[in-house]
Amino acid sequence: MARGWERKRKTRRDQQLLRARHLVVMISLWSLAIFLSFLMLTFSVHFSNTTAQEEEEEEEEEEEEEEEEEEEEEEEEEEEEEEEEEEEEEEEEEEEEEEEEEEEWY
Repeated sequence: MARGWERKRKTRRDQQLLRARHLVVMISLWSLAIFLSFLMLTFSVHFSNTTAQEEEEEEEEEEEEEEEEEEEEEEEEEEEEEEEEEEEEEEEEEEEEEEEEEEEWY
């Protein structure tokens, strides 16, 4: 009988140890899963922030380029207007000189 009780105790202990090990393994796996989910969440937030910042920087660069192009166009227009004014002034001066020459002939 003593051997029977010992066997039952041993099997109960073995079952309890197996259950405890199983519980430890399950808790470890759940902890790992939670840790990995938080890690993934952290990285996804970080990468979404960096991509949003990159998009903002690209938009700012595009706006700056557009502004620079507009400024260059305005400068070119101003230069053309100045050249036209100079040409008109030269033509007026030439006409005045021609008129003076004609007056001198008379």
